Amino acid sequence: MYIDPYINEPSWNAAGLMLLTGGGSTKLDDSMVIQPVSSQEQQMLFLYVESGSVRIHTDNNDTTLEQDKCVITECRSHPIIMGTSLSSIYMFTFCGAPCSHILDLIGYEAGTVHITDYSMTDRKNILLQLEELDKLRDSRDDLAVLMRSQIFQNIITRYVKINYNDQSQNVIETSLPRHIKICIDYMNKNYASEISLDTLASECGINKFTLSRDFTSFTGTSPIQFLKNKRIDIAKGFLQKSTLSIRDVGIAAGIPDTTNFIRTFKRYTGTTPLKYRNRFL
Repeated sequence: MYIDPYINEPSWNAAGLMLLTGGGSTKLDDSMVIQPVSSQEQQMLFLYVESGSVRIHTDNNDTTLEQDKCVITECRSHPIIMGTSLSSIYMFTFCGAPCSHILDLIGYEAGTVHITDYSMTDRKNILLQLEELDKLRDSRDDLAVLMRSQIFQNIITRYVKINYNDQSQNVIETSLPRHIKICIDYMNKNYASEISLDTLASECGINKFTLSRDFTSFTGTSPIQFLKNKRIDIAKGFLQKSTLSIRDVGIAAGIPDTTNFIRTFKRYTGTTPLKYRNRFL
């Protein structure tokens, strides 16, 4: 089974847009396999698991994706999507001049599967946008091409913002309210320690309900989710660049229970810490 290609996007290439070249929503069971058709060297794949779970196999990776996970990868890595249960997914191929810069912004490594996780608010918004894209999948006129491009750009912009590198995140943080900056700064410096929402609220001098509401409103994720993302990013760095044991990596990243660390790391990245480290050996 292949992703249905659209037909008139190539005529827009010179416009410098980020263009959808095929895809839509589909249902999978454990006997189904989908393979995108790549007509261009720089074509990319975007996949969102609405429900159930699927496996994505590329030349270099074999990853299981649970509900609400989202990935971007290169079509030249020959991605194949396999159902592992009764699942519902949205999957689109895309290309265009902005793509290489987008990959730089999210820290994408050639040949890998880049995985991200959305907050509850983000999940609601992305599903609404994906539904709008799906309604336009059979429209072939130039206006439909432009509308698809605009909606998909909004989706990718949010994806990039969630995965922006640390240096760029510091730039974003300059426009945040003071108590949100204090909260982020505290987590950046003390991620290896035990931190609760009460701890953060005390540091900021406000109640935890206000902190949670404001933090989510300004950053798109909760304080605790931000902390978990931070710890996983720190763990990735240790796994890539150190010889610390898996247990010690978990401790250094602020997740001292090894079983919990392995389970959490796999939930966020789609692979175990050991398999992740082996990519860099």
